[in-house]
This record gives sequence, C-alpha cells and structure tokens, in this order.
Amino acid sequence: MKSSRIESLNLAREGIAPNRELYGLYVTLLNKPGVIQNLLKKLTKNRVRLVCINTPSMEFTRPHMTVFLVGDFTKAYVGIDDFIQKLRQDRTIVSIERASEITKGVIIDTKHFPLTIHDMRVIMMGEIVLRPLVTTIRDKMKFLVDVVLWHTGYAIGIELTKLFKDTYGISKPCDYFAVLAARTIELGWGYVEEVKLNQIARTVKFSIQDLWECSFSKPSEKPQSHIYRGILAGMASVVFKTDMIAEEKMCIAKGDNKCLFIVRPK
Repeated sequence: MKSSRIESLNLAREGIAPNRELYGLYVTLLNKPGVIQNLLKKLTKNRVRLVCINTPSMEFTRPHMTVFLVGDFTKAYVGIDDFIQKLRQDRTIVSIERASEITKGVIIDTKHFPLTIHDMRVIMMGEIVLRPLVTTIRDKMKFLVDVVLWHTGYAIGIELTKLFKDTYGISKPCDYFAVLAARTIELGWGYVEEVKLNQIARTVKFSIQDLWECSFSKPSEKPQSHIYRGILAGMASVVFKTDMIAEEKMCIAKGDNKCLFIVRPK
C-alpha cells in the first residue's frame, strides 16, 4: 500500500474574525439525502460566506444530525434573524439554535461533546500539550520512560487488533495493518506512506513521515519511537499468533527523512 498526501486538514470547530459580522448556528436536520446540500445552497443564495462547518459522520440508524456552522454575514443579502426565519420554513430542518460568541469575533462549537470515533471517546491534544508532556517525562524518568512507553504501545496494539476486528469485521493480516495505517493518518499521528506485508515470512514494513513522538525528540543519536513501535509489535503478535518485535531502522529524530519500521518474529 502506498499513498500520497495532499494538504493539512484544519479540525478547529470555530470561526475567528473580529472585524466581520460572524454568527454561529446549530442546525438539526433530518438524516436523509440532500439535506446538507440544501443547507449550503441557502447560504450561497443569501450570500452568506461559510467560515466553518462541522458535520457528523452519517449514521443511518439516527433520525437526526446536528450541524455546526459559522457564517460571515458582513455582505449577506439578509440579517441573521431573517436568515433563521427562512431556514425554519424548510421541513427538513428540525431545530435551529444560535451559538454564542466566546469573545469578540470568536465563535467556538461548545455543544458537541464528547468527541468520538464510532463509539470510542477521543481526546484531542495539540502539539503545545504533547511536546512538553513527552519531553518532561523523558527528562524526569530518563531511560525508564522508553520501557514504559513501549509496553504501553504494546498493550494498545493488542486492544486495537480487537477493536479493528469488532468494528470493521476484518480477519486478514494485511487488513489489520491497512486500517492501522489509515487510522494513523486519520488521527494525525503521522503520515504512513507505505506498508508492505510478507505473510509467509511474517514481516511488515511501515514507512511513516512526521511521526509525532519522534518529531518531539529532535535531535537524537538513536531512534525515538517507543509507543508506535510497541503498537506494531503488539498488533503483529496477535495477528501472526507469535511473539513479534518492531525495529525502527530510520528515524526523523536522527535526521532521517522518515521513520522506517521493520516488524518481524522475535
């Protein structure tokens, strides 16, 4: 599996423009085809510039879905109150609620909570949190931290294997690592550019750009991935039903252009 990246995806659920006429809305819609397109058409027709929109993943079993959006009404044909009245005339719209300004020109989605991927809660931590967390632990715990992080990753790898099987109904070894690669990108851990699996030899090659735990450990004389290396070993041990290890042959912390992992029998 090889993939190519395009551009960054801004996950911020907010609109920021102190000198513009911004308004935020929570619009609850019937979960049926065409409702999102219809809402966007109404924004365009009234010359409301879309600043931010957050739509949940479609789940067919739910009758409704709530969309958070921030619109710039500075040059709109209608004011916010008239626009809301127009939306209320649409039978596919169940309810509308205004989002409050946090401070001047700043509107943030504070209604959608908790964040989830399917039924699993997700806690987002930016680099401003993760970097001092990792560097402080490394500084205080020294060499012990590498062992702790690896065992943590190994346990995560085992749990992820169970999760992938239950969620996606997969059973082939190649599918487990394909999903792991996709989820690594989806969650912003790193960009997996290549995965090669040899089922006969029971080896896996993982090539990753910008792996977060290594990017926080520059410069270094040795590879710095312990969590992800543990995840690969834990998952591979379950998938191949034997003790596996993951070695980091290249690492961005050392100055390499990517992190390269080789997973093999112990």
